[in-house]
Amino acid sequence: MKKTTLIKLLCLAFACLLIVPMVIACDKDGDEEPVLVYVDFDTRGGEIVDGDEEIELESGDKLRRSMLPTVEKEGYIFDYWSYDKGGEDEWSSKDTFEEDTTLYAQWERDDAGNNENPGGSTESTDGGSDVPDKEMVTITFKTGVGYFEDNKYTVQVEKNGYFQGALPTPVCDNAAMKFEGWFWDETWTKQISRSDVYSTDVEIFACWIQMTPCKDGSYEHEWSAWDTGALPTCTTAGTKVQFCTSCNAENTMPGAPATGHKWPEWQEGFLQRERTCRTPGCGAFQSQKFENITLSTLGNNPSGQVKLQGNAWGSGRVSCVVDGVWDQSNEASFDPMGDTPIKVTITLVNPAAMDRIYVKGYGADSSFKVMVQYEGESDYTLAGMGSFLTSAANADKENRVIPYVEVDNTKNIVSVRIDMDTPSSSAEYWEEVGFIVIPPIVEE
Repeated sequence: MKKTTLIKLLCLAFACLLIVPMVIACDKDGDEEPVLVYVDFDTRGGEIVDGDEEIELESGDKLRRSMLPTVEKEGYIFDYWSYDKGGEDEWSSKDTFEEDTTLYAQWERDDAGNNENPGGSTESTDGGSDVPDKEMVTITFKTGVGYFEDNKYTVQVEKNGYFQGALPTPVCDNAAMKFEGWFWDETWTKQISRSDVYSTDVEIFACWIQMTPCKDGSYEHEWSAWDTGALPTCTTAGTKVQFCTSCNAENTMPGAPATGHKWPEWQEGFLQRERTCRTPGCGAFQSQKFENITLSTLGNNPSGQVKLQGNAWGSGRVSCVVDGVWDQSNEASFDPMGDTPIKVTITLVNPAAMDRIYVKGYGADSSFKVMVQYEGESDYTLAGMGSFLTSAANADKENRVIPYVEVDNTKNIVSVRIDMDTPSSSAEYWEEVGFIVIPPIVEE
C-alpha cells in the first residue's frame, strides 16, 4: 500500500471518530422517540363486534370514547369499562395512560325477557290449571333524529310494572348529536327514571343535544356537570347548562317548572286581602274577602241602639258589612248643621269583640273622632280620626269610604261614639257606621 493511501485512510477513520459523538449528542439534544403504551380490552365473556382488542397510545395520552370497541354478551347489557374486574375503579375519558393497561368490561344482566313477554299461559308445578296471562302494556320509543339498529321500536312490559334493565340507547349518524336520555314529553321537561311505573300504552321521546366541535374538530368534549342556567318559575320551565372544559362549547337542556309559590304576606285592602306570588315570572294572584258580622249577630234587633245627643235633628243610620255589601237596617234623625257639636252613640246590646270600625259619609268641612268603650271600662278610648269627603251633586255615596280604624280585638266593645266637633256646613250630610270582624287567614 502506498504511503499516501495509508495516510488518507487514517484521516478518514479519525474523522469518523469525531462524527459519531456528534451524532449521538444530536440525538440526545433533539426530539426523542415517543414512548408507546398499549390498552387491552378484556370483555369478560363477551365479544368485540366492532373495534380493536388493543389500542396503541403515546404515553400521557387520553383514550377517546370513539376509540372504544363495541362489545356484546348474550343475556347482558354493557355498562362501562373499569381498571379492575370488580368494577370499583371506573374508566373516565379524562384519564391519561402512562403504561400498558387492561380495561375490563362491566355488564348488567339483561332482564328484557320480562319486557318482551308476549303473554301466554304457564303450567303450574302441581299439574293444575294454567296461570292466567299477565296484562301487558306497550312502550313505543320515539327516537327523533336517531334510530335503532335492530329496528325494534316497541316493547311490552307488565301493566303497572317497571321496565327491567336499562332503556335502549338509539344511535345517530350525525356525530354532532348527543343522546341525553328518554323523556315523557316531546319538550323534554320530565325525564324517565328506572323507578317509573307503566300503567298504560305510552310513547316516550329521545332527547338530543346538538353539540359544537371541540377544539380538535371532534365531538369528544369533556363536559362539566349540569349547572342551573335560567331558574324555573312555578309556571315556566328553567334551563340546565353544561360547558366543555377543553373549548367553549355549551349544552343546554330544559328543566321542569318549579313547584309551589313564594307568597308574601297578605296585604289588607277594603273588605279583602290580596297578594301576588314573588316567584319570578309567575304572576299568580290570591284574593280573599273578609267575612263580616252584622249588628244582629251581636245581640237583639238593632232598633233603638242609636242615641243622639245635642239639640239637632236630621237623619243618620247604623249598619254593617255582609260579604262586601252594606246592610242599611237602622235609621235615626239629627241635624248635621249648626254650631252644636254632634255625638252619635251606638250601644251594643251584647258586647262583642271586633277588628275594624268603618265610617262612611260626605259633607263639607266635617270631621270626626271614633271613640270606643271597652267592657269593664267607664271611659271612652280614642280609636281613630277622619274627615268626610266634600259633597258633590249626584255623588255616589257608596264609594265615599273613610279608612277604617283598628280596635283592640282582645276586648269586648260596649259602645261606639262618633264625635263631630265641627259639623258639616252643607245641607247634605250622610253617615254610616259599620263593624268588621276579620277571620283567620285561609290558604287557597
